[in-house]
Amino acid sequence: MKKLLTYGLLLIVIISLGGFIYNKVQDQSLSIDKKETIQETVNEIDLTFNKTSEGVIEGKEVSLQTSKEESSQLNSTNEEKQDRYGHLNVDSVRIKDQVDKSMTLSENFGRPMVVNVWATWCPPCKKEMPYFQTAWEDYQEDIDFYMINATNSQPGETKEAVIEYLEDLNLTLPVFYDVNFSTMMSLQATFLPATIFINEEGEVVYHHIGLINEKQLLEQIEELL
Repeated sequence: MKKLLTYGLLLIVIISLGGFIYNKVQDQSLSIDKKETIQETVNEIDLTFNKTSEGVIEGKEVSLQTSKEESSQLNSTNEEKQDRYGHLNVDSVRIKDQVDKSMTLSENFGRPMVVNVWATWCPPCKKEMPYFQTAWEDYQEDIDFYMINATNSQPGETKEAVIEYLEDLNLTLPVFYDVNFSTMMSLQATFLPATIFINEEGEVVYHHIGLINEKQLLEQIEELL
């Protein structure tokens, strides 16, 4: 118990420091457009890498033929992606719902998940909340959303503060509470917000640290479907 408390306190310090640095960067307006451009470039590289042998050449569509070598490359790429997120221990995440019922994320594997770790004291979290509200309204039939509050990440980060926050912003999306810092530690959410996209097999397919814009959110959701 002492060890867990020590880890918890250390995590609070790291998160607070990380949040301070991140918010300062946000305040200095490091262009989100640049972030979008970088993300779009990465997505384009990823898409190009995963294309099979033939695509559209000089505006003319040709048939796609997958060779054994290309299939091997594709499998290798998928394994690399899984290894990239292997440090995230999704199975250990324990949360509570609004009526204090405790559960783990792994209990609900079988449907795609969007997991967001946030806090009321985090300005970027507040900015992206409307994107998640709209996405939840549009996709809740096909995807489970877990908006997990980083409870106790700061002294004032309590359930009461969260309820007031949700009312002020007119948010109705499902909110959960971290238990004993398990979410922050297992998902290594030392910077907030953090968003994790999990497929129906319980595998992390994308991990986004920091503010996610609406376009990025919807693109990753579509990838889950």
